[in-house]
Amino acid sequence: MTRRYGVVVGIVVAVLAAVVWAAAGGVSGAGGNEVRRGAARWEYGIFSGEGVWTWYALDTAVDNADAGDFAGRMHARYAQRGTELEANVLNSLAAQGWELVAAPEKNKYVLRRPR
Repeated sequence: MTRRYGVVVGIVVAVLAAVVWAAAGGVSGAGGNEVRRGAARWEYGIFSGEGVWTWYALDTAVDNADAGDFAGRMHARYAQRGTELEANVLNSLAAQGWELVAAPEKNKYVLRRPR
């Protein structure tokens, strides 16, 4: 009985030590990058299409551009149909490392990419 108690206590101590070590910043994230509190891992962007063409990200803003200008500034293939241009812009953003994380409203998209 005493030996079993010692094993259980040892396991509990090991788990607690692992939790403390992880909280202190010793855990590695994807790709071996160390995860630290307060360090932003993602850059977010918001894209609105179909009529009101806007893109907001950390260092970039394209606000209320017409479709042709917006396609050029977003490095996307121009299309006359709004839904096609919207898809082209999303494909262009994906090629730049952005991934879709939410579509809270019609024609509005929240994307992110690693920093």
